[in-house]
This record gives sequence, C-alpha cells and structure tokens, in this order.
Amino acid sequence: MWAYVKNSQLVRLYARPTAVTLNGLQYPSTIMSSWSASQLKEIGIYSYSETGAKDSQYYDNGSVAYTVNDSEGTVTGTYSPKAKDLAATKTTKIEMVKSEANSRLSGSDWMVIRKADDNTAIPSDWDTYRTNVRSKSDSMVNAINSASDVDAVAALYQNTYHANGSINVMGACNN
Repeated sequence: MWAYVKNSQLVRLYARPTAVTLNGLQYPSTIMSSWSASQLKEIGIYSYSETGAKDSQYYDNGSVAYTVNDSEGTVTGTYSPKAKDLAATKTTKIEMVKSEANSRLSGSDWMVIRKADDNTAIPSDWDTYRTNVRSKSDSMVNAINSASDVDAVAALYQNTYHANGSINVMGACNN
C-alpha cells in the first residue's frame, strides 16, 4: 500500500497502484510498482503499512492512528485493539462448535432413528465416529469455558507452523 503525504501530513491512502495527479502532474499507476522508494518519496508517495490490528472475531480494532516518517518515506497505521466481551465471545464460539458437531452427526442420524424404531444395530465404525464427534465437541466446549480471557479463547484456534510452512500443532478447536 502507499500513502500520499504533503507537509508531513497523510493526505490519502492507496490500496493498489493508482494513477495520480500531484501538483498538476499526472502519473500512471505503474509508478507505484516500478519506481524506487526514493523516487516515489520525491513526489510525496510513501510506503504504507499497518500494525497492531488483531483478529476481529476477538477484538474491536477501533480507529487507526497514523505516523508519518519523512526521513524514511513511510507511513504507519497503528491500531489499539480492545478485547471483545469474554462471555459473548465464549457463547459465539460454543454455538459454532455445537453447530459443527450437529452438522457432522446429521448425516448418520437416520441410523440412530432406525435403531430406536426397529432395534437395528448401528455399524460399529459409525457408532465410534458419532462418539468421537460428541467427545471432541464436549472437549472443545470445556476448553472454551475454561479460557480465562479472550486471548485464551483465540489461542484455542491458533495453529503453530514449522519453518517450511507446514502445520506443527493444529489449534485445539481446528481439528
């Protein structure tokens, strides 16, 4: 992303290369990807980055504060997120877990109904599958309920990765 800066003040942000008219001169969108940072800085186009934003499932990021660094030719947008209500976050996540479990079980519900109606046994592999789905769901609900804060709830959904990008440990609520 890029920012147009004039007199050390942010004027406009550009999310993608954009044709611009600055000080009466027109520039094609290609300058943002083909010109060097120092060339862009000469006409007031700085590189832009953001920091501090957190996952909006768990945090309200609020407004962004901009810092212009004229010597570096950069603009940084910084968020100061606030955690969402813990009880509401837990409720939402528990509803999602239960909905997922119900969805996974619904395809084999007919076997349970058949067993209740005419005492036909459920195949053991399906019985095991259904038991495992319920067990995993209960485990996730307990983990969510045990979380002491929003960060702890979010951590249940975080995977960790090896240096090569493959998953090292899948978040407890992701599998």
